[in-house]
Amino acid sequence: YNGYQAYVIKYSYDNFGQFALWDEFLSSGMSWISHPGGPLFFPTAWIVIAFFKDMMFGSRVYFLIHGATAVAAMYFLLRVLGLGKFTSFVVSTISIATQYALILGINGWFEEFFGLTLMPLTIGLLWLAFTKRSYVYVLLGALAMSLHFFGNSYYVFHYNAIAILWIELAFLVRELWLFFKKKKKDHRVILKYIMLNIVFWAVFIGISAVKLLPLLEFRE
Repeated sequence: YNGYQAYVIKYSYDNFGQFALWDEFLSSGMSWISHPGGPLFFPTAWIVIAFFKDMMFGSRVYFLIHGATAVAAMYFLLRVLGLGKFTSFVVSTISIATQYALILGINGWFEEFFGLTLMPLTIGLLWLAFTKRSYVYVLLGALAMSLHFFGNSYYVFHYNAIAILWIELAFLVRELWLFFKKKKKDHRVILKYIMLNIVFWAVFIGISAVKLLPLLEFRE
């Protein structure tokens, strides 16, 4: 599906010198920008468009790229949580392979499962942001979360956002526990945690607006 969209974009550029704005045979001619499942802004789509002349082969590589990034993201999260390198590699590989097998068994074909990359990556970066109190990791986490809208995972965004909120709540409880446990209380710690969360959601929503606003306008 997304491989076909990438093919249309590449074909129009190679033959007409410009990117296709829509395809009359897909989703009733909905524009690529407002298309909820369109990969126009997703990095891996442009890797395929830029480096593969045979788009059929490129579409298959597209699946493999997402499988590899999913394993890497899960490995990253497990390492952040303190697991060893070997354990993290084995668990992440088995976990993603199982997910892809389920996708194949349920759908009957392989599908790019963006969330398998985006959620472990976002959670891992937020974990580092909250433990190290770093705005750099918050910005990277917000960028990773925004890719839900740049790929085709917008429809699971609200589920994943709830998961992120639970993690933020758990860290808030932890921060409050440490705050009240100390005799010498430093209110800047709580303020820093609140600011980290505000920056995350502001940057995430701001970046997502590139595709979210055209999507809402189309639906209206």
